[in-house]
Amino acid sequence: MSEQNLSPGSNPSQTSETSAGERLVRLISVEPWLHPAVMEDETANIVSMNASFRVRHARLEQLADRVNAAIAPLAACRKGCRYCCSMVTLIYRFEAVRLAAVTGRKMVELPYRSHDQVIHINRLRPQQQCVFLKDGNCSVYEHRPMICRLHHSLANDAEPCRTLVPGHTNGVMMYDPDFVEVPYHALVRATRPREPWGAITEFFPVEGG
Repeated sequence: MSEQNLSPGSNPSQTSETSAGERLVRLISVEPWLHPAVMEDETANIVSMNASFRVRHARLEQLADRVNAAIAPLAACRKGCRYCCSMVTLIYRFEAVRLAAVTGRKMVELPYRSHDQVIHINRLRPQQQCVFLKDGNCSVYEHRPMICRLHHSLANDAEPCRTLVPGHTNGVMMYDPDFVEVPYHALVRATRPREPWGAITEFFPVEGG
């Protein structure tokens, strides 16, 4: 199917020579709920729901998965691709608790630190493979944190994601994850203002590392 007839399930990243930006515009024309204004309304409605944090978190997670599924035909991301699994990945304590529960892995308790402190501490943190990466695949995929659900690459291949290569500049085009990620952070900080936040490798250090 040509990009001119782009539909869910097609793979324009492999069949078209047009840019990632053009493919994304086409996708939004087919999936209008991905338009930024629509997403802003949807996430605002979820965050402002008269419901528990657990319910609202689940709704945002479901939305993230819906976005992920819509983008999948365009993304360079494929099973076995793991470049992003070595990036510094910031998660909340409750996400770490879930990972510990489903894996049995011991979790390190982190103190509350301000947003700026966490960013500063982790700015120069060396990249390190996620402890949940097993045989090249995510062993906690169904339970992965929000940040892992939202980030992707719309490049034609995974080469721009090779952040571990010395001197390699990282800059991949994405459907902006902030459409979901910013409201997600706002929800957490409004309902759990002192929820610890840190790198996944802080919560789960590499054994012997």
